[in-house]
Amino acid sequence: AMLLDHVGKVLLPQYQILQIIGRLAFPIFAFMIAEGCYYTRNKIRYFLSVFLLGAGCQAVYIIWEKSFYMNILLTNDDGINSIGLKELEKVLLNYGNVYVFAPETQQSGKACSINSFIGIKVKKIDEFHYAVEGSPVDCVEAGYALLNEKIDLVVSGCNNGFNISNDIMYSGTCGACVQAS
Repeated sequence: AMLLDHVGKVLLPQYQILQIIGRLAFPIFAFMIAEGCYYTRNKIRYFLSVFLLGAGCQAVYIIWEKSFYMNILLTNDDGINSIGLKELEKVLLNYGNVYVFAPETQQSGKACSINSFIGIKVKKIDEFHYAVEGSPVDCVEAGYALLNEKIDLVVSGCNNGFNISNDIMYSGTCGACVQAS
């Protein structure tokens, strides 16, 4: 049951009931440790083996958890202060480190435009947030160029409007996806 606490946190973070069930098993586990201590002949050896078993399990858990954690580059075409961008970032934080490279201003309708002849200005807001003076495609390029991390996933959106039918030909949100691929 305690395994559910750890497995649920890594694989199914939205199902907090698994973590609750796992934590309910702790009193039983503590009782079993106390009983084992009472009935053992060599208490030092017993506690050492329990400690080593716990340390080994924790090491495996840390390695396992890191293997599911991603570096995510998030961008959009509505700008760094977009409400949709902030909400999407909250969701993506469950899956890894989220680096936001978004246009400083509204860039809708820019499609796959790129500023290839002029320098791109990037304002670092904090370790995970950057405002780019350019198109969404410039944001993706700046993210790849400036981050010292391997990017596992690029997400473009949430869009403040529709990206349907012929709109995708002009969408900066879709342009960022094309550039990332």
